[in-house]
Amino acid sequence: MNYDWKRFVVNVKKTVTVLPIKLENSVAEYQDARSAAFFAMGMSIKQKEPIMLLIPGEYVANIYTAITEAWFQKAEMVVYAFYKNVSDVNVSWADRCAKTMTIHVDEYEQKKKEIELLSHIHMPILINVVGVDIEEQQEDYSTIMKFIREVDSTAEFLCYDSKETDTITNISRNYKYGIISKYIGMSIGKKVGYLLCNAACILVDVNIFRTRYANANMKIVIVDDGHLKENQIEQWVISNGWRCNYTDCMNREAAQWIKEQENQSLLIVGGEK
Repeated sequence: MNYDWKRFVVNVKKTVTVLPIKLENSVAEYQDARSAAFFAMGMSIKQKEPIMLLIPGEYVANIYTAITEAWFQKAEMVVYAFYKNVSDVNVSWADRCAKTMTIHVDEYEQKKKEIELLSHIHMPILINVVGVDIEEQQEDYSTIMKFIREVDSTAEFLCYDSKETDTITNISRNYKYGIISKYIGMSIGKKVGYLLCNAACILVDVNIFRTRYANANMKIVIVDDGHLKENQIEQWVISNGWRCNYTDCMNREAAQWIKEQENQSLLIVGGEK
């Protein structure tokens, strides 16, 4: 994503970002907005200085707890949330625990001084910036579905942020948080199909694999960008009683494996970061 995020870093020395937002020399970047927000809050408290957090606006609701805690702790956390349309901004809850401001990106230079003055008021600040389209690359699950359909002609699919939408149930990226949890809940009593999603979905919902309600209805295929292998997710899943298999690329053998599992199963299709 080619965007000049540096223009928003004013009067603040340290910045934390939530992917896909990337900033050179940021202190940390996170897949999980909740972790990013608590990290920024903790750093602000420890170092007694404002810390900036850059986040896609669609994930702001997920950092409500961190913003509330920052308010109690009087932490100087400056949050920039970016939206494509003003209609996407829905943060009325934030007025109870943060100083909020909504501006269009074209107004930013005019509002910069006002924002600078806000960054030292000993409470969280939430700046909603409208007019910034944060594009995330949609997932192409066509090869995965092709091989699974070859071995399971009745297969149905629930897909996260899929390029293809005609023959599957597509789940918007707005619902990244808790996709796996919801799928497991739906699958307790009946089969709802295969869940196809990316590494980010599992990294923000990994504890759900400890559930005692897991059963053979649950068949999940994850497209890995390298982060799952790096974080040893396979070992974690197996330790919680799931069947787990890793393949460098999707093939008929891997499809046959997940179809035939008589227990809850996870197939990781490899890739590189």
